[in-house]
Amino acid sequence: MSEFIYQEPFPIECDKTQYRLLTKEYVKIVECDGRRILKVDPKGIELLAREAYTDVSFYLRPAHLEQLRHILEDPEASDNDKFVAYTMLLNQTVAAEGELPTCQDTGTAICIGKKGENVFTGADDAECIARGAYEAYKERNLRYSQVVPFTMTEEKNSGTNLPAQIDLYADKGNEYKFLFITKGGGSANKTFLYQQTKALLNEKSLLEFFRSKLMDLGTSACPPYHLAVCIGGDQLLKWWVTSHLDVGQSAPLLPGIVRLTRLHNTGAAWSSFSGKTGLLAAVTIVLMAAVVYLVVKKIVRHPLGLTSAMLVLGGGAGNMIDRLCRGYVVDMFDLEFMSYPIFNLADIFVVIGVLLGAVYYLWFYDKYDKPKKEPDHDAGADSRN
Repeated sequence: MSEFIYQEPFPIECDKTQYRLLTKEYVKIVECDGRRILKVDPKGIELLAREAYTDVSFYLRPAHLEQLRHILEDPEASDNDKFVAYTMLLNQTVAAEGELPTCQDTGTAICIGKKGENVFTGADDAECIARGAYEAYKERNLRYSQVVPFTMTEEKNSGTNLPAQIDLYADKGNEYKFLFITKGGGSANKTFLYQQTKALLNEKSLLEFFRSKLMDLGTSACPPYHLAVCIGGDQLLKWWVTSHLDVGQSAPLLPGIVRLTRLHNTGAAWSSFSGKTGLLAAVTIVLMAAVVYLVVKKIVRHPLGLTSAMLVLGGGAGNMIDRLCRGYVVDMFDLEFMSYPIFNLADIFVVIGVLLGAVYYLWFYDKYDKPKKEPDHDAGADSRN
């Protein structure tokens, strides 16, 4: 019979992480029964969690940034490699300002802790960590990603990014070690379980298995991608029209239904407010700012509401770019089966966004996003002296 051997799973042989000191408060060493006990104030755990989730959301470690820099200097790196590394560095420069996180999908707050046997807190450590996560997401305006189930088929965004995943383990000594993670999953986490035989465990079969199954995952576009598609698609179509058609010239698209006709519109929809470019640009900016406020302040959180907001923002931005850069808006869709003003792709996005917004407000807002009123604890209380 083999001898008993205990091996700690996944041991860290050398931790090269550069840590920073938050404070020397909240911790002290006390003697008890000949043992040195690390006494930790629960407020210190809350502070640590709040700062950790903030750092994870806005910063990359120096070693990570150095790796990206090495890609730019690597003669064997492809142009695509260098483009991705350069874009990530630019993105991180913006995130480091502390306003916009590294990724808008700020994910599930995860904490893994190893608590030494000689560490005393006198509190529910998981609750303290969860409160720190809650404060970080609320104060730093991070996106709430967590949904909680109500029934087998109904779920709702918690509005706090809780619950967090917190796993605490017992360890030896008087150290308390934490690993803080924010795990994003795009618009939806996708996990599949496949049961296979041992025949899969060879390089050829395993690679083929990965190739076939990874295609099942697909992609889920987050709101900013919707915005990029709206603006990019609108501007690309306008570029084609201005490059291939003269003003007033038409080209067939769907015979009998719609054709492309180049029109320069200095007004708003249906050429109203013609010549008021500055006024229209200012109104558009104000309306777009209002939509951004609803999204950033998490007043709108349901996917239908977010999709509506992205369509309105994308369409508004597409036409605003025209007004600011050209002094007019390029329209092109000309209906053949009825008399109707010529319009463009940005107009379509705005109309669809407004319609979806109306559906969201009438049937989804109250149920999913409307703030719940706090119960009046004084109601019904005896007011007699």
